[in-house]
Amino acid sequence: MNVLIVGCGGIGGYFGARLIEAGTKVTFLTREKTQQRLQGEGLKLFSVRGDVFVSVDAITKASLKQPYDLILLTCKTYDLPQCLKDCEAAVNDKTYILPMLNGFGHYQQIQDAYPKARLLHGYCNVSAARESNGHIRHYNSIHEMTIGIPSAYSEDERVNALIEQLKLANFNLRVSKAIQQELWEKFVFINALAGVTTLLRGTVGDVVETQYGAQTASAIIDECQTVAKAHGYAIRPRSNKITRDACKQKNSPLSASMLKDIQNNHEIELNLISELCNFAEQKSIKLPLMNAVHSQLEVYQNQLR
Repeated sequence: MNVLIVGCGGIGGYFGARLIEAGTKVTFLTREKTQQRLQGEGLKLFSVRGDVFVSVDAITKASLKQPYDLILLTCKTYDLPQCLKDCEAAVNDKTYILPMLNGFGHYQQIQDAYPKARLLHGYCNVSAARESNGHIRHYNSIHEMTIGIPSAYSEDERVNALIEQLKLANFNLRVSKAIQQELWEKFVFINALAGVTTLLRGTVGDVVETQYGAQTASAIIDECQTVAKAHGYAIRPRSNKITRDACKQKNSPLSASMLKDIQNNHEIELNLISELCNFAEQKSIKLPLMNAVHSQLEVYQNQLR
């Protein structure tokens, strides 16, 4: 099974290191500077689940000549159009594409770019980042990948072999029978966390220390959940508890990666909030708080440019 991982940031680096560790043939598609570093230094992952130091195959788009069995997309959403162009030589009608991006809009972009490819649904739960020296740092013990297989491919021996290969790696792999429900629940969680921590410009711990922080956080969660319910995906009790508990913990260092991007003057994935607001408009739902979140983030993005 030949796997192409697009991007070697926190997500791509983490799962790539684990797959290589398990014996999977992995190639990273990266920019030239990252390729040179990986070829010279290898990939180094530091994790409570076990460190991994491995040599890797890394190429740029100019060297991409053959199709792959699986393409794992781990780029930022704003880089997706270019990444899809870069991947063209790697895709044929037998290629499975598994995106690890947040939101929903990317699925249509991928399908439009490669209508004959086999698109899987998926998401991950892992807190990992690439440090300035190129090392991958895993911040806690959670490392989970969830995949949804469309019924058209469920009997394909190749996708079943792919799943078995992924199971060999040192992370938790789940094959979901309710992937759309789970995608909506993650969508609500990350929108709520991004809304709370970017609007109020602090960690969850900072927010709940203020007079109205917990109340504001709860109202933001309500708005996000209302949108999901209107589209047929009412948030289940367990997911509701996880989201609300995460946004009310005293002294919690938790914040959205979007807040970290703002603090470092980096581009943000505004599309995530945009999708929520667009879904609300489709059902004539008012989102005063999340619209405010979107507006202040759009101001930031415009100023950054």
